Amino acid sequence: MILNWKKLAFVLLIVVPLFFSALQIPNKALAEDEIGLRWSPLESEVVGTIFYVHASISAPVPEQYTATLEVEGRSFPLKNWKWEWLIYDTVSLAGMERGEKKITFKLTFHSGKVLKETRTVFYEPSPTIEFDTRAQMASEENGKATIKLVRKGNVSERSVLCYYTVDRSAISYKDYVPGEDHERVVIFRPGETSKTIEIKLINDHKTEPLETFGIKLYRPDGHVTAIGEKSETTVVIRDAD
Repeated sequence: MILNWKKLAFVLLIVVPLFFSALQIPNKALAEDEIGLRWSPLESEVVGTIFYVHASISAPVPEQYTATLEVEGRSFPLKNWKWEWLIYDTVSLAGMERGEKKITFKLTFHSGKVLKETRTVFYEPSPTIEFDTRAQMASEENGKATIKLVRKGNVSERSVLCYYTVDRSAISYKDYVPGEDHERVVIFRPGETSKTIEIKLINDHKTEPLETFGIKLYRPDGHVTAIGEKSETTVVIRDAD
Protein backbone atom coordinates (compact mmCIF):
# COMPACT_ATOMS: atom_id res chain seq x y z
CA MET A 1 0.00 0.00 0.00
CA ILE A 2 2.92 2.35 0.84
CA LEU A 3 4.45 1.56 -2.55
CA ASN A 4 1.18 2.42 -4.32
CA TRP A 5 1.02 5.85 -2.69
CA LYS A 6 4.58 6.53 -3.69
CA LYS A 7 3.79 5.59 -7.25
CA LEU A 8 0.72 7.80 -7.23
CA ALA A 9 2.67 10.74 -5.88
CA PHE A 10 5.33 10.23 -8.54
CA VAL A 11 2.73 10.11 -11.30
CA LEU A 12 1.03 13.28 -10.02
CA LEU A 13 4.36 15.12 -9.89
CA ILE A 14 4.91 14.32 -13.56
CA VAL A 15 1.36 14.57 -14.99
CA VAL A 16 -0.01 17.68 -13.23
CA PRO A 17 2.70 20.11 -14.44
CA LEU A 18 2.36 18.70 -17.95
CA PHE A 19 -1.42 19.16 -17.82
CA PHE A 20 -1.24 22.83 -16.81
CA SER A 21 1.53 23.56 -19.28
CA ALA A 22 -0.63 22.05 -22.02
CA LEU A 23 -3.46 24.38 -21.06
CA GLN A 24 -1.19 27.38 -21.35
CA ILE A 25 0.05 26.57 -24.85
CA PRO A 26 -3.15 27.58 -26.70
CA ASN A 27 -3.39 30.79 -24.66
CA LYS A 28 0.17 31.67 -25.46
CA ALA A 29 -0.36 30.94 -29.15
CA LEU A 30 -3.60 32.94 -29.17
CA ALA A 31 -1.95 35.92 -27.49
CA GLU A 32 0.60 36.03 -30.28
CA ASP A 33 -2.05 36.04 -33.03
CA GLU A 34 -3.76 39.06 -34.51
CA ILE A 35 -7.55 39.49 -34.43
CA GLY A 36 -9.17 36.98 -36.76
CA LEU A 37 -12.06 38.01 -39.01
CA ARG A 38 -14.26 36.03 -41.38
CA TRP A 39 -17.14 37.82 -43.12
CA SER A 40 -19.44 37.87 -46.10
CA PRO A 41 -20.43 38.90 -48.79
CA LEU A 42 -17.42 37.30 -50.44
CA GLU A 43 -15.18 38.80 -53.12
CA SER A 44 -17.04 39.14 -56.49
CA GLU A 45 -20.33 37.99 -54.95
CA VAL A 46 -23.56 39.35 -56.45
CA VAL A 47 -25.72 41.24 -53.94
CA GLY A 48 -29.23 42.63 -54.21
CA THR A 49 -30.68 45.88 -52.92
CA ILE A 50 -30.90 44.43 -49.41
CA PHE A 51 -28.37 41.80 -48.38
CA TYR A 52 -27.13 40.13 -45.23
CA VAL A 53 -23.72 40.74 -43.66
CA HIS A 54 -22.37 37.84 -41.59
CA ALA A 55 -19.14 38.00 -39.59
CA SER A 56 -17.32 36.02 -36.92
CA ILE A 57 -14.43 37.47 -34.94
CA SER A 58 -11.71 35.76 -32.90
CA ALA A 59 -9.47 37.72 -30.56
CA PRO A 60 -7.01 36.83 -27.78
CA VAL A 61 -8.82 39.03 -25.25
CA PRO A 62 -12.61 39.66 -25.32
CA GLU A 63 -13.19 43.33 -26.03
CA GLN A 64 -16.19 45.45 -26.94
CA TYR A 65 -16.35 46.93 -30.41
CA THR A 66 -18.57 48.59 -32.99
CA ALA A 67 -18.93 47.28 -36.53
CA THR A 68 -19.83 49.11 -39.74
CA LEU A 69 -19.96 48.43 -43.45
CA GLU A 70 -18.88 51.30 -45.70
CA VAL A 71 -20.09 51.61 -49.30
CA GLU A 72 -19.38 54.63 -51.52
CA GLY A 73 -19.13 57.08 -48.65
CA ARG A 74 -22.13 55.67 -46.78
CA SER A 75 -21.62 53.94 -43.44
CA PHE A 76 -24.04 51.28 -42.20
CA PRO A 77 -23.90 50.29 -38.51
CA LEU A 78 -24.09 46.54 -37.93
CA LYS A 79 -25.65 44.78 -34.95
CA ASN A 80 -23.33 42.59 -32.93
CA TRP A 81 -23.45 40.08 -30.10
CA LYS A 82 -20.44 41.32 -28.15
CA TRP A 83 -19.76 38.25 -26.05
CA GLU A 84 -20.32 35.78 -28.87
CA TRP A 85 -18.26 37.73 -31.40
CA LEU A 86 -20.90 37.34 -34.06
CA ILE A 87 -22.40 39.92 -36.42
CA TYR A 88 -25.60 39.38 -38.41
CA ASP A 89 -27.42 42.30 -40.00
CA THR A 90 -28.83 43.67 -43.26
CA VAL A 91 -27.60 46.52 -45.46
CA SER A 92 -29.61 48.36 -48.11
CA LEU A 93 -28.05 49.85 -51.26
CA ALA A 94 -31.34 51.40 -52.39
CA GLY A 95 -30.71 54.44 -54.60
CA MET A 96 -27.27 53.31 -55.77
CA GLU A 97 -26.48 52.46 -59.39
CA ARG A 98 -25.99 48.92 -60.62
CA GLY A 99 -22.40 47.72 -60.94
CA GLU A 100 -19.26 46.91 -58.98
CA LYS A 101 -19.08 48.27 -55.45
CA LYS A 102 -16.17 48.38 -53.04
CA ILE A 103 -17.38 47.47 -49.57
CA THR A 104 -15.28 47.89 -46.44
CA PHE A 105 -15.94 45.97 -43.25
CA LYS A 106 -14.67 47.99 -40.28
CA LEU A 107 -14.24 47.02 -36.62
CA THR A 108 -13.48 49.76 -34.09
CA PHE A 109 -12.46 48.41 -30.68
CA HIS A 110 -12.85 50.39 -27.48
CA SER A 111 -9.09 50.19 -27.00
CA GLY A 112 -8.69 52.28 -30.16
CA LYS A 113 -7.59 49.45 -32.43
CA VAL A 114 -9.24 49.50 -35.87
CA LEU A 115 -9.48 46.55 -38.26
CA LYS A 116 -10.62 47.08 -41.87
CA GLU A 117 -10.99 44.78 -44.86
CA THR A 118 -12.15 45.80 -48.34
CA ARG A 119 -13.49 43.67 -51.15
CA THR A 120 -15.49 44.16 -54.35
CA VAL A 121 -19.02 42.88 -54.96
CA PHE A 122 -21.42 43.31 -57.87
CA TYR A 123 -24.66 45.14 -57.08
CA GLU A 124 -27.73 43.92 -58.98
CA PRO A 125 -30.76 45.94 -57.82
CA SER A 126 -33.56 43.73 -56.50
CA PRO A 127 -37.16 44.07 -57.66
CA THR A 128 -39.33 46.34 -55.51
CA ILE A 129 -42.85 45.59 -54.34
CA GLU A 130 -45.35 48.28 -53.42
CA PHE A 131 -49.05 49.10 -53.43
CA ASP A 132 -50.58 50.20 -56.72
CA THR A 133 -52.08 53.33 -55.11
CA ARG A 134 -51.78 55.13 -51.78
CA ALA A 135 -55.58 55.13 -51.23
CA GLN A 136 -58.59 53.32 -52.61
CA MET A 137 -62.34 53.00 -52.15
CA ALA A 138 -64.15 49.82 -51.12
CA SER A 139 -67.87 49.24 -50.77
CA GLU A 140 -69.26 47.61 -47.66
CA GLU A 141 -71.91 46.10 -49.93
CA ASN A 142 -69.29 44.05 -51.83
CA GLY A 143 -68.14 42.44 -48.61
CA LYS A 144 -64.44 42.84 -49.35
CA ALA A 145 -61.69 45.28 -50.25
CA THR A 146 -59.37 44.20 -53.09
CA ILE A 147 -55.91 45.76 -52.96
CA LYS A 148 -53.32 45.45 -55.71
CA LEU A 149 -49.56 45.03 -55.24
CA VAL A 150 -47.06 45.53 -58.08
CA ARG A 151 -43.51 44.24 -58.50
CA LYS A 152 -40.99 46.20 -60.58
CA GLY A 153 -37.51 45.38 -61.81
CA ASN A 154 -36.01 41.92 -62.17
CA VAL A 155 -38.90 39.50 -61.58
CA SER A 156 -37.08 36.26 -62.43
CA GLU A 157 -36.97 35.08 -58.82
CA ARG A 158 -39.42 34.42 -55.99
CA SER A 159 -40.26 37.27 -53.58
CA VAL A 160 -42.01 37.09 -50.21
CA LEU A 161 -43.40 39.84 -48.03
CA CYS A 162 -46.13 40.35 -45.42
CA TYR A 163 -48.64 43.02 -44.48
CA TYR A 164 -50.59 44.13 -41.45
CA THR A 165 -53.60 46.39 -40.93
CA VAL A 166 -53.89 49.57 -38.86
CA ASP A 167 -57.17 50.71 -37.31
CA ARG A 168 -58.26 54.25 -37.96
CA SER A 169 -61.92 55.24 -37.99
CA ALA A 170 -62.64 51.66 -39.11
CA ILE A 171 -62.08 49.10 -36.34
CA SER A 172 -60.86 45.55 -36.90
CA TYR A 173 -63.45 42.82 -36.30
CA LYS A 174 -66.14 45.51 -36.18
CA ASP A 175 -65.80 47.00 -39.65
CA TYR A 176 -63.30 44.61 -41.30
CA VAL A 177 -61.45 41.31 -40.67
CA PRO A 178 -57.64 41.65 -40.80
CA GLY A 179 -57.06 37.89 -41.16
CA GLU A 180 -54.67 35.54 -39.39
CA ASP A 181 -50.88 35.92 -39.52
CA HIS A 182 -50.44 33.04 -41.98
CA GLU A 183 -53.00 34.64 -44.29
CA ARG A 184 -51.14 37.97 -44.45
CA VAL A 185 -48.25 36.60 -46.52
CA VAL A 186 -47.86 37.50 -50.21
CA ILE A 187 -45.68 35.35 -52.49
CA PHE A 188 -44.60 36.50 -55.95
CA ARG A 189 -43.48 33.56 -58.08
CA PRO A 190 -40.90 33.99 -60.86
CA GLY A 191 -42.33 36.15 -63.63
CA GLU A 192 -45.25 37.56 -61.62
CA THR A 193 -45.55 41.35 -61.63
CA SER A 194 -48.76 41.85 -59.64
CA LYS A 195 -50.80 40.23 -56.86
CA THR A 196 -54.01 41.13 -55.07
CA ILE A 197 -54.94 40.78 -51.43
CA GLU A 198 -58.47 40.78 -50.08
CA ILE A 199 -59.74 42.12 -46.77
CA LYS A 200 -63.21 41.05 -45.66
CA LEU A 201 -65.57 43.94 -44.83
CA ILE A 202 -68.33 43.62 -42.24
CA ASN A 203 -71.78 44.99 -43.09
CA ASP A 204 -73.27 46.11 -39.79
CA HIS A 205 -76.47 47.37 -41.51
CA LYS A 206 -76.05 50.80 -39.94
CA THR A 207 -75.84 54.13 -41.71
CA GLU A 208 -72.30 55.41 -41.18
CA PRO A 209 -69.96 58.01 -42.67
CA LEU A 210 -66.85 57.00 -44.64
CA GLU A 211 -64.44 54.95 -42.53
CA THR A 212 -60.78 54.15 -43.12
CA PHE A 213 -58.06 51.69 -42.15
CA GLY A 214 -54.47 51.32 -43.28
CA ILE A 215 -52.42 48.44 -44.69
CA LYS A 216 -48.63 48.38 -44.36
CA LEU A 217 -45.99 46.13 -45.94
CA TYR A 218 -43.03 44.61 -44.15
CA ARG A 219 -40.36 41.97 -44.76
CA PRO A 220 -40.66 38.68 -42.88
CA ASP A 221 -37.59 37.39 -41.02
CA GLY A 222 -35.05 35.76 -43.29
CA HIS A 223 -36.18 37.56 -46.44
CA VAL A 224 -34.62 40.56 -48.16
CA THR A 225 -37.48 41.71 -50.40
CA ALA A 226 -37.15 45.38 -51.31
CA ILE A 227 -40.25 47.45 -50.52
CA GLY A 228 -41.02 50.47 -52.68
CA GLU A 229 -42.11 53.99 -51.72
CA LYS A 230 -45.80 53.04 -51.61
CA SER A 231 -45.32 50.80 -48.60
CA GLU A 232 -48.67 51.81 -47.11
CA THR A 233 -52.16 52.30 -48.49
CA THR A 234 -55.43 53.61 -47.04
CA VAL A 235 -58.70 51.81 -47.61
CA VAL A 236 -61.84 53.99 -47.51
CA ILE A 237 -65.01 52.05 -46.74
CA ARG A 238 -68.22 53.37 -48.28
CA ASP A 239 -71.33 52.47 -46.29
CA ALA A 240 -73.89 50.20 -47.94
CA ASP A 241 -76.94 51.48 -46.03
